[in-house]
Amino acid sequence: MVQTLLNNLVTDWFGKLEIARCNPWDGKVLFRDIYSLSGVKVSGKIEDHRTVLTLEAWKDCGFDFLGKRTAMKQGEVRNFQM
Repeated sequence: MVQTLLNNLVTDWFGKLEIARCNPWDGKVLFRDIYSLSGVKVSGKIEDHRTVLTLEAWKDCGFDFLGKRTAMKQGEVRNFQM
C-alpha cells in the first residue's frame, strides 16, 4: 500500500522520471528521500500547483525529466522549481 502511494508522487518506470503525476492529496505535500529505480533520490514540496524539488544522484544515472534527457553523476545535486 505504501509503495503505491509513493509511486503516485515519484515514479520512473521506463526511464522517465515523473513527479506528482497522480497526486491523491489536497494541500501541501512534503516528501523526502524517495529513491527511484533510475538512480536519483527525490525530495520536495508540492503546494498550490507549485513544486520545489531536489534530485540527488545515488549512482551515475540517466533519465528523461521535463521532456529532456538528463544525466547525473553519483553525489550530484540539482534543484528545480516548477
